Amino acid sequence: MFKYVVVVAALLELFLLSGSQALAQGYPNKPVRVVVPFPPGSGTDLITRLVADRLARKWSQQVLVDNRPGAASIIGSEIVAKAPPDGYTLLLTLSNHASNPKLYAKLPYDTERDFQPVTQVGSSPMLMLVNPALNLKSVKELVELSKRSAQGLSFGSVGSASPSHLAGELLKLMSGANLVHVPYKGGPQATTDVANGGIAFYFSAIAQGLPLARAGKVQGLAISTGKRWPTVPEVPTVEESAGLAGYDMDFWYGLFAPGKTSDALVAQINRDVVEVLNDPELRERFVNAGVAPRPSTPAEFREFVSREIARWGKLIGEIGLKLE
Repeated sequence: MFKYVVVVAALLELFLLSGSQALAQGYPNKPVRVVVPFPPGSGTDLITRLVADRLARKWSQQVLVDNRPGAASIIGSEIVAKAPPDGYTLLLTLSNHASNPKLYAKLPYDTERDFQPVTQVGSSPMLMLVNPALNLKSVKELVELSKRSAQGLSFGSVGSASPSHLAGELLKLMSGANLVHVPYKGGPQATTDVANGGIAFYFSAIAQGLPLARAGKVQGLAISTGKRWPTVPEVPTVEESAGLAGYDMDFWYGLFAPGKTSDALVAQINRDVVEVLNDPELRERFVNAGVAPRPSTPAEFREFVSREIARWGKLIGEIGLKLE
C-alpha cells in the first residue's frame, strides 16, 4: 500500500510539472496586462511602455499597460496580488514596493508571499527639480533658504515613503533643512506644481523630469545618486551641490507576477523579458531616459527585494514614518 501511494504521488508530481511546463511553453496565447500602480506619464509608465512594446512584438500578442495609481502603489499592487496566477496579469512597479511593508501597519497583501519576483528591470537616480523662480545655484542654497523660512520649503513626492519622498527626508535628516512633505498621486502632478510654484522641489525620475528641465519649465538642480549620470554630466550630485558626504539615493523598477504563479511560467516570462532588456536599442533608450538596465534571475531578484525591504525599513525607522 505504501509503495502504491509513493508511485501515485510521484506520477501526480510529474503530471503537475509537465502541465506547468506546457503552460509556460504555450504562453502567451492571449493579451497580457501589465499593471502600473502610477499614472500615465510617470517614469514607471514610460519604462513599462518601452518594455511592453517590445514584448508585444516578441510574443505576437497585445501587452496592455493598465495604470492604477493611488495609495503609494498599493491599489495597483493589490490587483496583481489577487489576480489569477496564469501570467496574464503582471505588475511593474517601483522600489516603494519594498518600503510599504515598514510604512503601513496593515497591507491588503503580503509583499513577499503574494508576489513572485520575475526580474529587476532597471535602477535610476532621481533628478531634483526646482521651481526656477527660486533662482538657486545649488542644493546648499536651497537648504539655507529653507532654514530662513518660518514655513519651510515644500517638496513633492509620488506618495509617502516613495523614493521621491525618502530622498527629500534624507536631505532633511542630513542637512537640517526645514522641509515640508506634500504627497501626490503621481509624478506629473508634482512636476506641474514645481513649475507653477505650488511646491519648491521634487525628486523626479529622469525620464519624466529631464525634458521639462531642458525646456526651462523647471530647474534640474542635482542628481540623487553618488555619481553623476552620463547623459547629464553637467548636473552635480546632491552630495557635491549640498556638501553632504554620503548622500546617495536611487530607486529601481521591477516586474512581479501573482504569488502562486508556477516557477516554470515565471522562468519563461523571465527569459523573454531579460532578452528584451538586453536588446542594444532598448538599453540605449533606457540610459537616455535615466535608467540603467538591471536584468536578473527570479532568485536573484527575490534576494534583492528582501534586502531592499530591510534597507528601506531602516531609513523609515530613522525618519519615524508610520501610516495606518
